Amino acid sequence: MILLRMYGVVKMNKIIYDNPRKNEMTAFLRYLYDIKKSNPELYINKSMVYHELCRSGLEEKEMGPDRELIDNRNLFDTWFNRYRNADDVLAYCDPNWNYFFQFRRWNDEENKDEFIKLYIPIKKNSLYNGVNQIIDFIRSLGVQHCSKVSSKIRSDNFIVRLKKGDYDTAYKIINFIKNNAYLQDGLNETNPFVPTVDGIGIMEETGISYNSEMANLISNYIDDCYKKGVTNVDINSFSAWMKDNCYDLEVREVFNNAIGETREEKKELSVEQKIGLIIDSLVATFHKYDSVQAEAALRNALKGDYSYFTNGTENSIKYRDLLRKSVSPETIKNVVYGTLERVMGFDARTMDIDTAAAEYCDFLFSSSLSRRLEDISNVTIEKGGIAQCVFAIKRYLNENDPKGFSRFKKSDIEMSHNYRDDLSIFNKNRLVLSMRRSLQIRGINPSGLSIDELITTYSNELGKAMIPDEEIGQQMSRR
Repeated sequence: MILLRMYGVVKMNKIIYDNPRKNEMTAFLRYLYDIKKSNPELYINKSMVYHELCRSGLEEKEMGPDRELIDNRNLFDTWFNRYRNADDVLAYCDPNWNYFFQFRRWNDEENKDEFIKLYIPIKKNSLYNGVNQIIDFIRSLGVQHCSKVSSKIRSDNFIVRLKKGDYDTAYKIINFIKNNAYLQDGLNETNPFVPTVDGIGIMEETGISYNSEMANLISNYIDDCYKKGVTNVDINSFSAWMKDNCYDLEVREVFNNAIGETREEKKELSVEQKIGLIIDSLVATFHKYDSVQAEAALRNALKGDYSYFTNGTENSIKYRDLLRKSVSPETIKNVVYGTLERVMGFDARTMDIDTAAAEYCDFLFSSSLSRRLEDISNVTIEKGGIAQCVFAIKRYLNENDPKGFSRFKKSDIEMSHNYRDDLSIFNKNRLVLSMRRSLQIRGINPSGLSIDELITTYSNELGKAMIPDEEIGQQMSRR
């Protein structure tokens, strides 16, 4: 994140979604709630809900005994052989991520975190030819995409990612499927919580897994309803619960599209811009005054009073005025509680406003930043090695470009936490200070180190805990 942002206005893309499947949503929620009532000691956790979402929309014949998901990895080699010589698509299965077969035509310099995502659920008997037809159609368009097929038959088994804003291509693909009798006959339904156009799921995403986030929310909702003795478990109850308990603005927007509460097209700051404005306002207040003033500003903003923020014209931005105009207290609450819950792992629902404000500011301004940066760096070292970590940090410092960092842990099959997104709170000074703090904790004096020496020493120290010593020299020699 850099302190100066463009807080201009943007237009939302207006999409005419299919009619919401509220009855199916209610049936899904009641199915899980009935399981809980029949098994009071059973916790309906996120993983259980996620797998039910994967099954939702499938016919019984599309599943195995006990409704297990059917494996289709036998098709991976067939796809590889079919496309191995194609010069306009890279077809492969990553041995470290063999839950999917991938089709890619994507410039590495393009932003891979912000995209349009299409969910295309294809039946098992139509999967091979159906995927071939769609991939070949995308190839004929000559567009960039990252597509993947799950190793299991599920309600989101074929996903196509397109460049952010490329709705023209998205509609072409949807229309191609709509007018193709073979594909129409071979489609399953998406899970009902996914907004669709002509039966194809469509949403904008920025590195999060909507289904994974929705699974977590439904798990918490079922648990809350049971503890409170709620009897009216349905989509209306869940929607009302979401307004108080879903702190991720992007997830809420996609969910609203799914239930038919799409906002009218209007000019406003984007979700990303609102989050950035909140963080930058706190940082500007911290720089002008101190952390006590910044915490007071946040605590009072959560109660509707923005007067504690600085309104200085740092970088020509009047933060207090812009916050009052563009960001509601509810949005600030969503950002604060969402960060505490997703990034720091707290159960934010248990926190009062004062505690949440204090924890969030501690996250922004204290030594916890050094631990956060270590987590981000360790994921990159795990997947790309020490040299990749060095490269990623230099690229971020010199170009404000985070794409050198890895996004997900190898073990994170559901891609539930995007570590690269966590970089948004680090400007250059904060990143450097966090590296210095990490070395000090390890008993290393960073004084006198140049920036390049600091980055190399920091990356090596983290790598020692993950990589055998004999491999460190080999990894550093690769760049």
